[in-house]
Amino acid sequence: MHTSGDAALLAAWEAGRSQSPPARALSLLASTGVETATLANWPLGRRDSALLDLRAARFGPRITGLTHCPACGDRLELDFAVDDIRTACAGDDAEECIVETDEGRFRLALRPLRTADLLAVAAQPQEAALLARAVVRVDSDGEPHALATLPPAVVAAAASRLAALDPQADVRLALRCAACAHEWTAPFDVGAFLWEEVDAWARRLLVEVHLLASAYGWREADILALSAARRRAYLELVMA
Repeated sequence: MHTSGDAALLAAWEAGRSQSPPARALSLLASTGVETATLANWPLGRRDSALLDLRAARFGPRITGLTHCPACGDRLELDFAVDDIRTACAGDDAEECIVETDEGRFRLALRPLRTADLLAVAAQPQEAALLARAVVRVDSDGEPHALATLPPAVVAAAASRLAALDPQADVRLALRCAACAHEWTAPFDVGAFLWEEVDAWARRLLVEVHLLASAYGWREADILALSAARRRAYLELVMA
């Protein structure tokens, strides 16, 4: 991977405007030079770790934002480092999960979920469909067992284990409201957050391109080839 240039990231933004969130994440990462098909088969944690790399490279090492307390509605400011939410990523291999119930001893081999899985089940009930894709093998007391007929307790245990298999894919923020002292955890979707930042950046960049093209008659490609500092310098001259 390399840091995406302005033209590549702008092209990713253009493509992402009509895409689903999982596909947008792939478009953003593809701007760094990695093939989309390769990215789609990375475990979600590895994908999200790469999104954090892209975010830090493009917008800096700190993340700021706003949320609201679910108890009192007071506004809460978020400010933390990208590295604060880095954690372990799953590998590509399947991991065994053993569940013992009154109905028998079940052994399942689970692999971490990938973006390709999210795209494949977009039109289906997600939890069951994703679990079906993640289960590589299942047997009961040494005999093969159909996933569709697993006891509910085994399905629940497998779903829980699947969530724990790839911690980087399930980042949660521990928050506390200063106004009412309420404490809660909130999921942090790095792909969605980065997309909002890229969307705002792209719209600002297009304004810069419009102003410079109008003033100097330059092509978009030539303007995007300029560094951000040089664009700002030219804009200051235009506005003077």
